[in-house]
Amino acid sequence: MGEIFKLTESINLNQEVVQILSRNLHRLYKVNSMKTYLFIILLACIFVGCNQQKNERFNYTLIKSMIDVTPDQVEKFDAITSRYTTLGRETYDKFHHDKEKLAKELEKVAKNQDAEMQSLLSEAQYVIYEREIKIERKGREQHNMNLIKNALEMDSTQQVQFDRANEAFYTTLIDNHDNYHGKPDVYLEYYKELDVSRRAAFEEFMNSDQYNLYLKLVDEYKIGKSEH
Repeated sequence: MGEIFKLTESINLNQEVVQILSRNLHRLYKVNSMKTYLFIILLACIFVGCNQQKNERFNYTLIKSMIDVTPDQVEKFDAITSRYTTLGRETYDKFHHDKEKLAKELEKVAKNQDAEMQSLLSEAQYVIYEREIKIERKGREQHNMNLIKNALEMDSTQQVQFDRANEAFYTTLIDNHDNYHGKPDVYLEYYKELDVSRRAAFEEFMNSDQYNLYLKLVDEYKIGKSEH
């Protein structure tokens, strides 16, 4: 766990936070389900887009390419996403101290954006938009981690262990969002330090072939290369 404790100096995390990480990652069989909580906080963090360009809180460039927007739609699409990105940031700034209120307000922002998109896009386009924006809001990296899990062909016990280790990792990461908010270099350093323990947990229950494939797929999916 030495790598984790080095982080206290680089981003001023206190020992209590570090100990929480240690407990989360090494008590894999005692971690309670946090899916609802993680969705709420991830939605907040990604809406704000701590480390990406101003109008790329979500990967709208990717979504536009997938739904094949027409030239007439592009300007309106960009205007909608820009307006709701700004609104999402303002909502976060206003309610980030009250996670329950923040979740409700961000949900309203998301629903209103989707309603405008539905009016702009064709039915076929909206089906793709809806699918992809859900992935973005939950975190494309976590979506990709699930694809990796499926590719590893683990047994049911390993899958549970994978989910619990991953859940503990993201819980700790998001719980400490304020330490790296708006600081991409700090975020990447923090992520790397936490990932040492996650990888150690994975290595304990994966066989060598699975673990080597995991490392290969992590690189291919660029896991941990950018915030959320």
